[in-house]
Amino acid sequence: MVKLSEQKIYIYLAIIFGLLFVFITPPFQSPDEDSHFKKAYLASKGVLYPTVKDEKCGNDLPIDMIDYIKEKLHYIGDRYKKYQYTEFVTDQYGTMNHEKKAFNVYSTAQVLFVAYIPASLGIMASKFCAILFGMQNVSVPYMLYFARVFSLIVSIFIVYHAIKITPVLKKTMMVVALMPMSLYLMGMVTYDSIIISLSLLAVAYILRLIYDKKIKEVRKKDILIIIALGFMLFNYKVVYSTLFILLLFIPKEKFSSMKKKIIDFIIIGCSILLLTIIFKIPILLLPKVVEGSETLVSSQLHFVLNHLFRFIHILYRNIVDQRATQLTGMVGMFGLVDTFLPLPVIFFYLGLLIFMALTENSDDKYRITNWMKISLLFAVSLTIIGTFSAMYISWTPKIFGKIGTYDLTGVQGRYFIPILFPTLLLLANKKIKGKYLDIIKDNYIIGIIFTLVISEITILLRFWI
Repeated sequence: MVKLSEQKIYIYLAIIFGLLFVFITPPFQSPDEDSHFKKAYLASKGVLYPTVKDEKCGNDLPIDMIDYIKEKLHYIGDRYKKYQYTEFVTDQYGTMNHEKKAFNVYSTAQVLFVAYIPASLGIMASKFCAILFGMQNVSVPYMLYFARVFSLIVSIFIVYHAIKITPVLKKTMMVVALMPMSLYLMGMVTYDSIIISLSLLAVAYILRLIYDKKIKEVRKKDILIIIALGFMLFNYKVVYSTLFILLLFIPKEKFSSMKKKIIDFIIIGCSILLLTIIFKIPILLLPKVVEGSETLVSSQLHFVLNHLFRFIHILYRNIVDQRATQLTGMVGMFGLVDTFLPLPVIFFYLGLLIFMALTENSDDKYRITNWMKISLLFAVSLTIIGTFSAMYISWTPKIFGKIGTYDLTGVQGRYFIPILFPTLLLLANKKIKGKYLDIIKDNYIIGIIFTLVISEITILLRFWI
């Protein structure tokens, strides 16, 4: 029997279960997909930046699209509301007036368009197919499913190469990439799909530069790739930039000298900042945008700076108290954050992740050093603290309408998927081994398939049955 590589197994499972996620999830039943789709739709039309009208930031969008999305968002929190097959068909074969437009304010208006390129290509492909089949004024869900498929394909392609090139914990990386929430988001229209896949690629690429002895020097090509990856992670979630702490562990010999290593790091940092400025110039030049919550956010920041010890206590309490919710959301919380995997399945998959990380490295010839683990622990901790802090300052006062609250809201488990693999690297060791452990390790795919099947059934029960 031919033994398949981890990356090939990943492709087969990701395509099968990813496409199921794409088509059994009703339109706009994933976090913020409505706003992400609007951004992708505009990018497909060549509209890459927002405009400002009446001190509000947004774009002109088809009125039919705005109304359709509003209707579908009524599913949120209503677990008795079901999506019918008849609705599934009529939605796709329906038509939309693309010309009659209205100005629309949406949450991703000022987000860079780059991460939406895969979805926008899907929308363009949907229109090309419509021309071939004589369809006119295609509907929103018709374009949405094409956008989802293209997002899924691009994400799978990126993760395939990440698993292929990582010198350590290939199986563990695959378990992370096939985690229900990871694969679910890759099949939706959201920048999370690209950020999750690129974060895996970034860690894999740097680990390859660290460990691969065939790589004698860090080439200009490597520097450019790191700049591109850094630019994406920095601009969509700046807290993920902490992953690049791994760059410190690339042997200085591969740069020819320590001086050259420092110079290259400076070039990488400056290039990322310069690219960010260039891409954001059109947004920076926009007229002033007025938001009613500006005063609250400013006051919340002032509170944090002047009550630092109290803020630390608030952070600690919320991180500890929300651990169950965040872990659940990281493994499998579908729909508009209202469709939950059974808790035993959540615990099973978390156990599978930990087991793979603890046992897989015993077979590898590479060793994750203690200094690397300490650095990764610092990076992961900084990302978690940064995520909770950002939501406390920018989101919590908007929801509660006041400052200095002990409660913190807005953090979702999916935000921590990009740092999951680096976290699991902390468990890598060469001591835990044994025949029975190897038997379980060699059959880990059964656990992945079991969890993904339960995930698909959960979504079917929530939206269709």
